[in-house]
Amino acid sequence: MKWYSSLSKLLLEETSQNDERFAELRGLLADRILDLYKVLLKYIIKSICAYYRNPVLQHLRNLVKFDDWSGSLDDVIKAEISVKTAAGDFGVRQANSYLRLFVDIHISKAQNEIMQKLCVIDMTAEIKSF
Repeated sequence: MKWYSSLSKLLLEETSQNDERFAELRGLLADRILDLYKVLLKYIIKSICAYYRNPVLQHLRNLVKFDDWSGSLDDVIKAEISVKTAAGDFGVRQANSYLRLFVDIHISKAQNEIMQKLCVIDMTAEIKSF
């Protein structure tokens, strides 16, 4: 749980420049993390209840597979995969955004250099200034 908690803090950390562009993706990621927490807590509570239940009754429940432990564990695994997929998608899109910003800055600097080199000087004004 501690690992998932620190992961959610890291993934859902808001940055000032990307708030608007990634708000929807961040919201979807938060929903998937919340679903993972729900499934994990349900599994943990179910485990605690099984631990404190009468051992004979618990054995009978296990014989008829009343608690469906494998299905519960599968739900946890599916929720975790969903979070990993959403986090990967979010990370790729955020990295692409940063890369695009870097390229745009580089292009604007290159354009400024080209414009300075192409600048035509008014020769008559230059001659008069001497």
